[in-house]
Parts: sequence; C-alpha cells; structure tokens
Amino acid sequence: MARDELPPGNALLTALPPADRDRILPLLEPISIKQRRVLHHDRAPMEHVYFIESGLVSVLAQIDERKAAEVWLIGREGLSGIPLLLGGSASPHRRVVQLGGSALRMRAADVHAAMNGVPSFRAVMLRYVQLALVQTSQTSACNSAHPIKQRLARWLLTAQDRIGRDVLPLTHDMLARLLSVRRATISECLALLEREQVVGTRRAQLEILDRGRLESMSCLCYRIMANEHERMMRDLRAPWGLVFDHGTGRAPVDGHGHTGHRHETHLHETHHHDGHRHDGHRQDGGPDGARNVSSADGCGPESSSFSPTGGRRSSPL
Repeated sequence: MARDELPPGNALLTALPPADRDRILPLLEPISIKQRRVLHHDRAPMEHVYFIESGLVSVLAQIDERKAAEVWLIGREGLSGIPLLLGGSASPHRRVVQLGGSALRMRAADVHAAMNGVPSFRAVMLRYVQLALVQTSQTSACNSAHPIKQRLARWLLTAQDRIGRDVLPLTHDMLARLLSVRRATISECLALLEREQVVGTRRAQLEILDRGRLESMSCLCYRIMANEHERMMRDLRAPWGLVFDHGTGRAPVDGHGHTGHRHETHLHETHHHDGHRHDGHRQDGGPDGARNVSSADGCGPESSSFSPTGGRRSSPL
C-alpha cells in the first residue's frame, strides 16, 4: 500500500470511533520495544496484546531445533497477540522485535472484556485477523515456491510499507535468519540489487532507491498481500471504520431504506480483483506472472528451494 496511507500511531486504535477509543485508551500502557525483545514466547501464556506504533515485529515458526522462519511481519498497521483476540492464550510461534520502536500494551483480561463489551473494537480486531490470515498463508506459499531474490524483494517492500520510510536498519544476518537462508546468499542478492541501483547498502542499513523496480522483481505474493492490506485500510476508513451506527447499535440506512439488525457489526468489504500488478510493468513467464529484472531467478544455491515448517491496573470497561 502507499506508505502515507497509514495513520500516525497504531492504525487499529485510530480506526475506533472516538467514544470507544476513549474507553480503550485508559487500558493501554505505552512501552518501548527494543530490538530482539521477545514479546511472546512459544507455548507460553500470553499476558498482553501489543499494539505496535513504530518498529517491526516478526512472528517466527520453528522449522527445526536450530532454525526458525518468519511467517508474518507486524508494524503499525497491527498488533502482536492475535490468540488473545480469539479466545486462546498461547501460540507455538514466537513474536520477536526486529526493529525497535514503541507500542501500547493491553492486559489479557482487558482484551477479553473489550472484545465482549465494545462491538467496534471487536469488529476492527477481527478485520485485522483476516489480514493476518492472508499474510501468513501467502508467506508460506511464497517460501515454498519462489526463489530467494523474489522473496527478499517481497520482504523489503512489506517492511517499507510497515514502517513508512525508505531507510531500513537491517543487517545481512537478520535477513538471512528471517528468510531462512545462508548469509552468503543474502549478501549475493543484495549485491545484485545494489549493482542494479535498486537498493543502497551501508553498515547495518539498507535504503530502497527504486521501489518500482523492486516491485517488478518481487513475486505476485507481495501484490496479493498489499491488496489485502489496502482493503483493510479502506474498511477502517469507512465511517469510523465500520458500517455501524455507534449511537444505536444498528447498521445505518443503506440508501435503499434498509437497515441492519441491532448489535450486528460488519466491516464494509470493498471488492476488486486481486493478482493484477499496478506498476505498469508487463509480467511474463511463470504461473504467477512474475519475472525478475535480471536474467537470474535467484542469487545462489538456496534461491529456489525452501521447506517451511520457523503493569498497571486497568479501569473497568
């Protein structure tokens, strides 16, 4: 999505109607999230949901005793702690801060109370769950089917969308761990992108110089995930993010004299076709319509193979 489309702060909280947001804000504790901090350990009880305001958080799936792969990337569009939204209390996946920033933390008990007692909060949170489902499934498919160059391009574009700036504080080691490949493979890919003036690198930093070309190097997976992201943001920009009359609990008149049932909360769904690139480049070759700018599909021996398996007291609502 366009990077300036994300509102400041956390997009989910910003989407709440003002009166409901005022009910939620006293339950939130602002915190700093430092790089490498584990927000949620695998299989451990989750005590909080973290609404990310800045920085990046990876959801990591363990694929063997020593390796984990990223299946989901969270920025200021979302939160860490979806199991708590759905009535769960733990997950087999770790949530680790990759780029430090800030977040608003909410206790598990308050999350449950808000999901049950604030319809707009529940609706916005469940709309985000839909985005997470699309991202995790598409990432898994991408990791199993596409060469590393395309996967790297997809990851860089997604990270840029999430944090809203061109310069990313990243190391080769970090990218290699997240994409579950050798460091040498990442270095080779980045060197190729730098020669083509798509990115610029210096110590512990990477700058995206030509986003259009980077999109053309990515696979269709990025566009599918970006389309879903854009759809969620449009849904959240509908009247306070919801087709919902917040004063009465009824859906508003739809222009034909019809109203919805009391207490039903639905997100406005905008329908359009996914899977079409919008960068003006014709894509040829391969079933997903993606083709790299360079003649090589990958950057090393690992480029075409991957097997994914990687407080304070709150006020009452």
